[in-house]
Amino acid sequence: MEDSDIAEIEELLLLIDSYDQATTSKDHVTAEYVDSLKPHLTDLLYKSRTEGVKHREKYNLTQEGEVKVQRMLVTYYEADSEAYVSTCRDFSEYGLTSTTSPDKNITVDFTEDVRQMRAIRSEGRWILLGEQQSDYVCDDVRNA
Repeated sequence: MEDSDIAEIEELLLLIDSYDQATTSKDHVTAEYVDSLKPHLTDLLYKSRTEGVKHREKYNLTQEGEVKVQRMLVTYYEADSEAYVSTCRDFSEYGLTSTTSPDKNITVDFTEDVRQMRAIRSEGRWILLGEQQSDYVCDDVRNA
C-alpha cells in the first residue's frame, strides 16, 4: 500500500470518528460541531445529526457516559474512490436522561454494536454516504 493510500485511510478513519462523536460524545453533540462536518456528509446524514441535536434539546436530554469506539476495520478500499469501514462500538456506559421528563430516559439493551460506513472520495475529500448494520461482530473487528 502506498503512502498516499495510508494517508487517505487515516483521513477517513478520523472523519468517521468525528461523525460518531457528533451524537455520542458529551463535548461534541452541538449544532456547531455537526455543521463543521457538513462538507463531508450527505444531506440525509447531516439532517439525521442535526435532528438528533434538536431532539436532545427538546427533551432536555443529558448524556451519561459515552459510546466508546473500540476499533475500526477497513473492509473495502479502492484508492481515490470508495471505502467501507466497520466500527465496533461499546455502549456499556452510555445512556441519556431527561432533566424534565424522567420517562424519556433512554438506555440501550445491548453493549456492543458494529456498524458499517460507506464513503466515497470526491474532489479530494471523503464524503460519508451512510451506515448500516455490519455483517461483522466486534470480535471480528477486534481480531482482524
